[in-house]
Amino acid sequence: MPFNFQVTPSGFPNCHVFQCSQDGGITLDVFLAESADGGQTFTNCRVTDNSFNPNGNSPVPVVTIGNFIDVTIVPNNGFFAVWTDALSGFQQIYGSDGT
Repeated sequence: MPFNFQVTPSGFPNCHVFQCSQDGGITLDVFLAESADGGQTFTNCRVTDNSFNPNGNSPVPVVTIGNFIDVTIVPNNGFFAVWTDALSGFQQIYGSDGT
């Protein structure tokens, strides 16, 4: 799956947002991997509240859903992530600041 990586100035965290399946099935979740030590180690945090089927209600696989994902760093060591999610049955744009 495609991912996005936000590199920040020294002293700020590096963030990587990605979609993956944690249950071994087709459903996906969005995760944020954050590093405070220049990428030596990362801590993963689940961003989505619910897993979603990337195909939604579509009878054919939606192979590009992971192409529409991004993250940006905001003041005070925060982030804002956006992604395409099919939790509603249709592809929609979702976003989170991790709270």
